[in-house]
Amino acid sequence: MTAKGFKLHRQLCVREFPETGRGLATQQQLTAGETFLRVPTWLLITTTTALSGSLHSFLMRHHRQLTPTEVLTLFLMNEKLRGLDSEWRFFIDSLPAAYTTPVFLGSRLLARLPEAMCRKAEAQVSRIRSTFLRLQILLKRASPGDSKLLALSENFTWRL
Repeated sequence: MTAKGFKLHRQLCVREFPETGRGLATQQQLTAGETFLRVPTWLLITTTTALSGSLHSFLMRHHRQLTPTEVLTLFLMNEKLRGLDSEWRFFIDSLPAAYTTPVFLGSRLLARLPEAMCRKAEAQVSRIRSTFLRLQILLKRASPGDSKLLALSENFTWRL
């Protein structure tokens, strides 16, 4: 990130937090209205970033069928598959390998949650499954036999 122009504010440092993992912490109290973090636009992963990546032709052919979240999901999965060739590999490597949010608990543990929380988590699971099926069908239909695009669907839950 520093090679691309990112500079950490002098009052911020990267720290490991026992409950939540790595994050930013202030070394001194910040004043109201003070800008303490500026991220250049070329370091942001947006749909524009995704549309200009190596899946450009696929995304341009199918972008009207895809939500912005789906475009970003495909982009990140593809960048993960690119490994060392991806300019986003350091960001991707910083993402968790597994998640502990209610969506990933499984039905038995979900059933133990308070009813309202369980319903929300089940709705999220349903949206994720629906998105997965849509993308899997689109990838198979758009690229029969293209192992690179088909490998994307195998990495779907990693990204979500």
